Amino acid sequence: MLLRTKIWGESEMAKALVIGCDPLTQNIGDPEEYCFYGNVYYRGKPFVKSELLKYNYSKKVHDYIREISGNTLADNQLYFLNMHPMFPDPLPPEGKKPLMTESVTSFGLSDLKTVLASCPNLRYIFAMDIQVNYWLQLLGVYWSGRNFTFKAAPKLDYVVRKKPFYEPEDENIFSEILGKGYAVLEYPYIICFPIYHINDYEDHKVDPEIRRAYGNIVDVIKDKTKSEVFVMNSGLAKERLKLMKEKNRL
Repeated sequence: MLLRTKIWGESEMAKALVIGCDPLTQNIGDPEEYCFYGNVYYRGKPFVKSELLKYNYSKKVHDYIREISGNTLADNQLYFLNMHPMFPDPLPPEGKKPLMTESVTSFGLSDLKTVLASCPNLRYIFAMDIQVNYWLQLLGVYWSGRNFTFKAAPKLDYVVRKKPFYEPEDENIFSEILGKGYAVLEYPYIICFPIYHINDYEDHKVDPEIRRAYGNIVDVIKDKTKSEVFVMNSGLAKERLKLMKEKNRL
């Protein structure tokens, strides 16, 4: 079993951080040694089938970020980490999302703090998936409002099962923050964009509402006046953490 997925990227070059969920990648077999198989992608296209699957998946992630950022970011400007950097144990039922736990997510938060402190040119975060954004807000990285953390919380019925998995109280809540820019609380010059996970994007990219939401990302990066960026102060974050503890969500 993989102990911990390693972060991947060049700290001096990184302009954008891409945050994934966990090292369990469907239909590939081997879990990620480095997040999103970044090491395989940068070695170039392989000939061995097992490595080619990893390369193609990593390329798909790189292409995704380039697309939604308006082709403003080069490959070597991307940094990658998983918010839940250990293999899910136990595995969720087939077709269900692994549940991110506080104990393992704390390692992801540690990796995130390392990246934020060591990448002087970092300006953007692309946070994949509703569950990742739930934890980023719960742990005080950024804050969109009390409504999101309540409705994105995992349904307790599925948390206490023998094979737990993640399903939010209200999956539609993700659309309210998708593509918007939120200032990172301790680094307000860094903007966090909630986005779909690469595995879910194909099912949503033709939706005109999604295209409009993602259009804001390009507007922010290109510094257009119509773009939306939200700045929430640390007092609101502390209030949110207190409320979530009262609701037994921590």
